[in-house]
Amino acid sequence: MASPTKNCTQCGETKAIANFHKAGKYRKSACADCIKAINKSYRDSKTPDEQKFQSIKYNYGVTRERYIDTLLAQDFRCPICTEPLDFSGRLATDHCHETGAFRGVLDYTCNTALGKFRDNIATLSRAQAYLEVARDANA
Repeated sequence: MASPTKNCTQCGETKAIANFHKAGKYRKSACADCIKAINKSYRDSKTPDEQKFQSIKYNYGVTRERYIDTLLAQDFRCPICTEPLDFSGRLATDHCHETGAFRGVLDYTCNTALGKFRDNIATLSRAQAYLEVARDANA
């Protein structure tokens, strides 16, 4: 028995139904190869800057304007280490992991440190106390 087929609305070819991704209980009208080509064409038409802000908007609901306003308010510095942000490196769009709310723009290292502490204020306070005791003991 032959496997079911479907006609792709993009390339016009008749292909096995397995070549069409599911969208709910139905199959998409374009085959997987055509969808892949359409997505690649769309991505290639965007500059890396446009892709970055599209991702930030999608993931955190933050517009380009709000992102830039945040950078201005932070004086283009990481609010944790106060070092100037390195725009040639990796910047982190910091957000609350419970609510998803945008908090600011951090350098990658500071954002990773917050993540390691799981944004837990009590743990961060204990880390601060530990460093203060260690500093005083070595003074």
